[in-house]
Amino acid sequence: ETDLARRLTLTKVERQLLSFLIVYPEYTAAFMEAGLEDVAHSPSARVVLDYLGALADGIPESGLDAIDGPERSFVTATLIEAPVAADPELEAAEKIRWLRESALRERMRALTGEIRAAQGAADSEHLIALLAQKRDLQEKYEKLQEITGEF
Repeated sequence: ETDLARRLTLTKVERQLLSFLIVYPEYTAAFMEAGLEDVAHSPSARVVLDYLGALADGIPESGLDAIDGPERSFVTATLIEAPVAADPELEAAEKIRWLRESALRERMRALTGEIRAAQGAADSEHLIALLAQKRDLQEKYEKLQEITGEF
């Protein structure tokens, strides 16, 4: 499959998050720490994330030679359109909070599957450990929900 035949495979959520980071790359590390890789895992998202991760000087145009195909077109179009946030810091904080919540929800879903498997295998020791992990994640999620009320 040639680059010309490839299509951009970004979901709506990936497109929104990555567009913001293309314009405001200084938030990339915070987004990654909040769980961006748990949410943005399509092939095109991985290419754009690699591009963002490679930016050492903070100038979005500097690394365009490192990508091609539909991902380069997406980055270029985003830079040309350059959507300016009214308050980038607030928007970043809201997106980071959403990423943290989404990552926790995804981990809880995965743990639920593991819990079912441990129940099916009658592995009580592993089941107890998994339930403790899920309880910890639920507590973290509830704390994030409390913080959400502050904005």
